[in-house]
Amino acid sequence: MKTLLITDSDFAATDKNFEYLLWFQPSLGAMIIWKSKISIFLDGRYFENTKTIDELSLREKLWNHNFLIEYVQIKTDFIELLASKLDSKKEINLSNNIALKYYKALQKNFLLKDTKINIVDNIFAGTRITKNSHEISKLTKAIDIIDNVYNYITELNMKWELFWKTELAVRSIIISKIMEFGWSWESFDAIVWFGPNSAIPHHSAWETVIRSWVLLIDMWALYKWYCSDFTRTFWVNTPDLLMSRESVSENNEEVTQEEFTKVYNIVKHAHEIAFEKTISWMTWADVDAFARDYIELAGYWDFFIHSTGHWIWLDVHELPYISKNKDNVLENWMVFTIEPWIYLPWKFWVRLEDIVFMKDWKLKKVSIIEL
Repeated sequence: MKTLLITDSDFAATDKNFEYLLWFQPSLGAMIIWKSKISIFLDGRYFENTKTIDELSLREKLWNHNFLIEYVQIKTDFIELLASKLDSKKEINLSNNIALKYYKALQKNFLLKDTKINIVDNIFAGTRITKNSHEISKLTKAIDIIDNVYNYITELNMKWELFWKTELAVRSIIISKIMEFGWSWESFDAIVWFGPNSAIPHHSAWETVIRSWVLLIDMWALYKWYCSDFTRTFWVNTPDLLMSRESVSENNEEVTQEEFTKVYNIVKHAHEIAFEKTISWMTWADVDAFARDYIELAGYWDFFIHSTGHWIWLDVHELPYISKNKDNVLENWMVFTIEPWIYLPWKFWVRLEDIVFMKDWKLKKVSIIEL
């Protein structure tokens, strides 16, 4: 391994490799990984956390049971300290989340003027791709909480209480329930799409008033730095079926509940087929094909223009993706999403997403929410 520098600070995007390696997330720190040694730099606020580091687990993740582990408390200039440790290196790799401030300072530092600096991504993709029981338990908790949030939204819909609310109001409900049920925070802003807004990728909630039409909710959140991801699409209930028909006609004559139900059932069956047929040692392309082939046979081949799923863990979207171009095989303790969808421009978008994991050579679902 070339010398690798990972930093995290108030000036940079959070680098989840700290959580992955150390089981906690500092706001100021760094790690330098050499061939047989790791130096962990932390300021006084986090230095006590070194007592909780599982050094055996850390060495396993670094592919070397003989790794030396050094803890360094930051007491001087951070950049100067890091540069002094790297001054004899002709080439170093930097994690892609390094702050520009640090990159420029290292690049210009006279001790490193002859050093080649590379920016690298997916540093620990090989080990992060499978999870252990400790990680699965955190993901399970996150999924359980998101089920409770969606159950609450479903109850509101059954009582006609989503009708006349705005997208922003529904998003506010989701956030309050996230906190109530024990999440740390959202891993990304929850997305609430109503009507034609559901056909806008990553639409931001507006003051759009919800009536009787398609509502798509994409919710994700953090539980102790572990992400969940969940999407459902449903028809908004109203207290009067006649009012329901009229509201649809006012918005778009071509969209009916019958058309939505037809498309929904196609996506639902594609999701179920991919889940039920997938077993260990199939390829990721096989999973994609199970869902994609069904949607194409149903006549919607032009409207499934996305991968079938993605890995999820410390980041809500992690590489690799479940797509038709991936020939890698599925192994036990891999965790990813299955989320086939049909996107009808200017009408609506139906997507159903669950997190699944491979255990005992079959896919398992933690979510109790029915499609």
